[in-house]
This record gives sequence, structure tokens and C-alpha cells, in this order.
Amino acid sequence: MDGVANDEETGKDFCREILSVLLQRKIVNLEVVAQKIIPGISPEHRGIRLDVEVRQYEENNGGEYLYFYTGGSKGGNQEIKLLLNDMESSKIENVKNTVTRKIHGYVTRIKSLPEVEVSYMKFDELMRYERRDGYLEAKEQLNRLNELLIRDGRIEDLQKSTQDEAYQDMLLVEYGLVNFDEDDE
Repeated sequence: MDGVANDEETGKDFCREILSVLLQRKIVNLEVVAQKIIPGISPEHRGIRLDVEVRQYEENNGGEYLYFYTGGSKGGNQEIKLLLNDMESSKIENVKNTVTRKIHGYVTRIKSLPEVEVSYMKFDELMRYERRDGYLEAKEQLNRLNELLIRDGRIEDLQKSTQDEAYQDMLLVEYGLVNFDEDDE
């Protein structure tokens, strides 16, 4: 969420929408500070990692620190629960009202920026993305190997490579399509 909260164009509006729902009142003035770690006071007391810290200042009231956890299960009305659900997993199917539609729009815009696209993914999304890229790369390499073997009239080698992975690897190296050095194994 820090990518959205820190966005110069929409960060404050994003945080204002969220806080208005969570606090059930209109939020006017706020300051956004992203990625802060508060260490534990001793080894047996864990610290806190905040993706976003929002400092809200009200007239005649000074500052107030508020911490919310999207994985919690206590308290809150339906609007708060919808918002927290959308924040936990920002998917189009979680858009259930005007606020979650706005929040989803902010998140989608930020996620599409090249500089934050990969860092915004959750680990399982990143792994799925990497697997897909690896599959596509391997498919291109094998198709290219097949084309080259056919071009060179090496049909028996092509047939053998479909049944013997080590032989296929040897052919991929021979044609310069992969480099199995010590760092890649």
C-alpha cells in the first residue's frame, strides 16, 4: 500500500478515503509517511512494520497515531470490513461499493506503473509471473531448436531430443540457445 500512499498525484486522496471509512468521519488534513519500522523494546517483544503511517492533525487536537490491521477479525461495520477485505486482496471481485471502487482504481493505476509493478506483487503472484515467463522463454528456445534441427536436416536428433532431456540440453548448448554455466544450475 505504500506505493499508492506515497504517490504524489493520489496518495493523500487514497489515505483520506481509507481513513474516512475507518474512522467514520470526514478527514481533511493529513501527512503520509511510508515504510517505517518500530523495533521491539526487548527480544521477547516484537516490533511493528508499518507499510503506511498516516499522521492526522485536527484543529485544537494536535496529532494522533492510529494503526489498523487488515488481517484482523474484530470490530467494524460492513463498510469497514469491505474496505479491509479489498485492501488485503485488491481484486476487481472485491469491489463492492463506491469507496472500494475508488481504492481499487488508485491501486490499479499504481500497480501498472513499471517502477512499482513487480514490487507490488505478493510473493505467490510474483512466483506465478516468474513461472509464466520461464515457460514462455523455454517454449521459445525449444521452438527455435526445433526449427534449427529441421533446417539442418537433423530429424533423428529432433526425435531423440523429445525423449532425452540431457540430449536436448546438449543440443540447446550446441546451438547457443542456452548457457548452462555453474551459476544457472
